[in-house]
Amino acid sequence: MKVNIEIKYIIVYSILTITSIILALQFWWTDLHSLSQLTIELMALLLSAGIYWMAIIYISIFVIRKYVLELEIKDFIGPIDLVTNEYFQKILEVKSLKIYLNFTSCILFISSIIVFNVIMNTYKHHEINENGKIETIIVKDIHIGGHGSVHIYFEYNHKDYYHLPNMKNLNIGDSTSIIFSTENPKLVEYYLE
Repeated sequence: MKVNIEIKYIIVYSILTITSIILALQFWWTDLHSLSQLTIELMALLLSAGIYWMAIIYISIFVIRKYVLELEIKDFIGPIDLVTNEYFQKILEVKSLKIYLNFTSCILFISSIIVFNVIMNTYKHHEINENGKIETIIVKDIHIGGHGSVHIYFEYNHKDYYHLPNMKNLNIGDSTSIIFSTENPKLVEYYLE
């Protein structure tokens, strides 16, 4: 495979990955109750996952072509080419490219999600530790989710309305302390004294 083709794969993967990460970061700390309904936030997160899945398919094709299978065609091959081109349809059957592609894509996708989740949790803890502000809140409402999970709703930071799992068995009107990031107020958790 030519170097310029390798660069194309890396550029397409990078653009798709960066786009999906930027999109996911916009809505990552969205109130979970709003994600349980068909909202713009949910659609954006699903679109982010779809874009990233396409990035994984491109990088998987690149890895398979470079390290696993030697193909006669040296041009850039995308996922649509694999479906629409008769030559690739024959290769998919003969050389078990489907198995390699599925296996590689799934491993990369799952490991990427795990890494992204670890990075986001590390960021959250760093933000709360470095820029955390403690505030006493009063429970405004209690909601029971679809799976029986109980969430409390409250105001904080003089404007935001948020919810957390009701781990402390609080009732409406009860007060407790939370800590949130002054840099990113969507990062909220109970303050454990």
